[in-house]
Amino acid sequence: MFENLFNLNNTDSKPMKNLFDKLGIEEINTDSYKNYKKHHDNKLHLFMFYAQWCGHCKRKHTFLKELNNHKKHIKIHTYNCEMLKDTDKNGVIQNIQGYPTFKMGYNQKIYDVELVEFMIAAVAIATKVTIESAIRQMIEHRNLNDDLKSELKNKEDEIKNKLKNLKK
Repeated sequence: MFENLFNLNNTDSKPMKNLFDKLGIEEINTDSYKNYKKHHDNKLHLFMFYAQWCGHCKRKHTFLKELNNHKKHIKIHTYNCEMLKDTDKNGVIQNIQGYPTFKMGYNQKIYDVELVEFMIAAVAIATKVTIESAIRQMIEHRNLNDDLKSELKNKEDEIKNKLKNLKK
């Protein structure tokens, strides 16, 4: 009677093991987190630790899907803590206190962050890249005079210093 309602007879559909398998970002272990400091890709990394039953975690699907469109600058790592808790040789999962838990990796350092803080960092990095590129192109333009070149270089140094302070 309830077989069709709950799709119990559907043998064609394979059950999902993780919430984010469809996005192609699921991790099979915590090695990418443990070994993050070896990364040299200049990307912003988002590490999300979740439980499959967690409603807050499930609601992050659309956000992660959109964020995944920016693979050039952002790398997403998700960890199903329930599936990994028995195989977590690194002890990463045991240190997770609640779901979802986010961590951010940038320039080979890992930070505990809220999702809003991650987004602010992503915007700051994207802005930095855009501004640096624009300044570089303007400096290289052969019709700029020396005074303007000097002023632009000072602004570039000022921006770099502000972003360094932001990372601390």
